[in-house]
This record gives sequence, structure tokens and C-alpha cells, in this order.
Amino acid sequence: MLKFALPVILTFLGIARSVSQQDTQSPRLVMYYDQWHPDASMDLICSKGITHFILSFMLSHHLNNETLDPLWTAGEPGHKWHVNALKSLKVNCPDVQLSLAIGGWNDDPEIGWRKTIESDASLSLFAHNLHRVLYGDFPIFENHQFDGVDIDWEYPGGNAVDYKSSPQAADRLLGETDGYVKLLQAIHADLSPDGKHLSIAVPGRPSDMLVFEDSAKAKMIFESVDFVNLMTYDLYNRRDNITAHHSSVEGTLATANAYLEKGLLPGKINLGFALYAKWAHVSGICTQLGGLGCDTFALEDSQGADTFQSGSMTFEMKNTLDVPQSFSVPDGGRCGPGTGAKCSPGFCCSSKGWCGDTPEHCGYGRCNPPYSGSDSCQGPDLWKSWKAALADPIDDSVVVNVNAGSEPLQSSPSKESPPDGGVVDLVVTLTADFTPPPVVTIVTWITQVG
Repeated sequence: MLKFALPVILTFLGIARSVSQQDTQSPRLVMYYDQWHPDASMDLICSKGITHFILSFMLSHHLNNETLDPLWTAGEPGHKWHVNALKSLKVNCPDVQLSLAIGGWNDDPEIGWRKTIESDASLSLFAHNLHRVLYGDFPIFENHQFDGVDIDWEYPGGNAVDYKSSPQAADRLLGETDGYVKLLQAIHADLSPDGKHLSIAVPGRPSDMLVFEDSAKAKMIFESVDFVNLMTYDLYNRRDNITAHHSSVEGTLATANAYLEKGLLPGKINLGFALYAKWAHVSGICTQLGGLGCDTFALEDSQGADTFQSGSMTFEMKNTLDVPQSFSVPDGGRCGPGTGAKCSPGFCCSSKGWCGDTPEHCGYGRCNPPYSGSDSCQGPDLWKSWKAALADPIDDSVVVNVNAGSEPLQSSPSKESPPDGGVVDLVVTLTADFTPPPVVTIVTWITQVG
């Protein structure tokens, strides 16, 4: 299983592996290293063959102002982590290429990317500010530079995080497509003379590939970048209402083939592997074998916001630890597995490991009961379910097309569907041959909650 095959990178959000090595002498192994998992050992990271780190995320709107705001993110632990991670990686992993990711799913496109591309002047300002960041033009960087940048706009042309609250129209698709092309061309022109690289993260779901519909513009996009990170994960997300694998062999191949048909060279493709599993709140009694193809509660509201009825769990070792017999006091608000800390009375320990009293801390599936000092935790103990799933998984390696439901999983007697209000703990593994890499195992965790 993946948790044993890749133990050192389980801390991170995702990993991308080059789908073709014909144009390179050695594999390109790219890792997104995000601010939500800041506790990884640098010694372990630097010894596992990673060729490219992508430090994530800086929000795009921070580069749209005349005076550059050094507070790159509004969330924990913020800009200090980015700067410290940059310096630490440069010192400890000098042979690894280090990029900065701009954007991400939590990036507001209205004040970010759309403002960036609204005029030649705004685009030029963004490119100028980005240059300053990448070339370490601030005292806090201590002369450390990035080797490149990853543009993670989700998604130009439509289906962004505000797709329900901000109506999509044909003129937006055209304007954002043209703006995206100009943005990448401007960054490429600035970085390529110095050997710095430009990559982009692109959607895995066909419905989100709007910016690539024009073949001529898709060609210009692909020519401007050094490699492309396919988001061959989150293929099932909160916009769906029926459970499915969020990362699968069938889905990965379909995504890769879609981009090949759009003109992307195989040597520029990185396949994305998410080192987390997903869960959803199932509506009523789920009778489908294996927990796939079951109806869920609404996973987002009428404005597209998260209803906290779904989520994920990373393959970090801390998420497999037993609850300690005694707890420590939270240091700086940190709590949960791996810290041994329990929140003070009245506060919940969130899935991200922070104490608080908001819905993101105490809401359904967001709260870790044993580490919380409040009885306000809603929903089941997902960590308990997660450990049970890892201990007794279901293997669907013989299934040809799980996502489509053409061949149902074989269930064991202990995995019968629960009555309303119950929980079934499942880990479904899907294994298939890839060339390269030779063998990939994808693990999906499905928690059924009536």
C-alpha cells in the first residue's frame, strides 16, 4: 500500500511523476510542499530522489499592488513559514530545484488573477512583483532565490471557486483565456534567459479544461511552460453528489490522454498523485458494495461554499498514532496527533491541527474529538474510522472500471452496509501497470456515514 511504499512523502499535499522520460536522463519527481504540513524532516526529504520542490501557496492578489505585501497568506502559519522553508530547503537540499506556487484552490480569482490580467499595465506589475520575489529582492530572503514558479490558477475560463456566486459567461472564457496566455508568455520571457523554469497546475476533470478548448491558444500555453502538473486527483470532489474514487488509474489515463489530444508533449507531463484520501457524508443507507456510487448530502451550498460534509485525511504517520494517555498544553494553538496537545475547554481541535471554536474547528468531520476540550464536535471520529480502514482494507486491483461502476467490488462479511447513522471503514486500493513508473498503487478511503 502507498503508506508503506512512500513513507517519507506522506506529509505533503501531492506528488507529480513525469509520464515520459524520453527527453530527460533521469526521472523528474516533483513535490508540492505546503504550509499546512510544516513539520517534515529536511534530512528525510532530501534523501528520497525528489528533483523539484514547489513551495505552496502564495496568493495571487499579493502581487497586484504597487507596494508588495510580504504577508503571502492569511492562514496559519503564513508568510514566515514560506520564507523559513525557502531558506531551509536551499541550505539542506542544494541540488533540488525549488519553485514557488502562486494561487491554489483557496485563492480568490476576483481580487487575484482577474485583476492581474485586466490590462497590460496590471499584468506588467504582476510580472515585476513576481520577479522580485523569485530573485530574492527582499531582506527577509537573505539573498536566497527560487529556481522557478508554478502558476496554479483554478481555473481560468470558468469553474473557479466562485463559479456559483459569480456567473460564468462566454466573454469571461475568452478574456481569461487570452489573459492566461499573455501571463504565461510574460513570465516565460522573464525567467527563461536565466534558466528559471515555469510550470502550471492544470485540472484533471474534463469539465474544467475550458482554457484549453481553443487548440491554437492551448498550443501557446504549452509552448510557454517547461512542464505541466496534471491534477489527476480530486476527480471526485464536493461538486459531486455520488461517491467515487477521487484518484484512479482510469481517471488518470483519461486526463493524460485528454491533454495529449490537446497537443501537450508527453515529456512535459507530470502525473499527480495525492497523498490523501477523501470521505463524504452519505445520505440514507448506502447499499452499494464498497461504498462507491452512493448518494451524499449536499457537499457545497447554493453559493459553492463548503458545507463541511466531506473532507480528506493525509497519509501522515501522525494520523495513525494512538491517542495518548495524557495530553500537553497546545503550543501556539497547535493540537492533535503528533503534538500530544489537547485544546483548552471550549475549543475544538480541527483536522488541520489548530484549536478554535469556529465551524472549521468544530463542524462535521472537521473536529478531532479526543484532542478537543469541547463537547461541540460534530459527526463521527474520523481518525478512528481512518485507522480501522487502514487496518482492514479492500483491494479492488482486479476491477477494470471502478469509477464507472461497471464491476462492483467484492465485499467481505464484515463490510456490510450500515443502518442509517452508522459508519463503514473502507480503504480501497487500485493497482495497475504504468510505464513509467512501473507500478502505482492508489488508495481511496471511503467512510460511509448515514
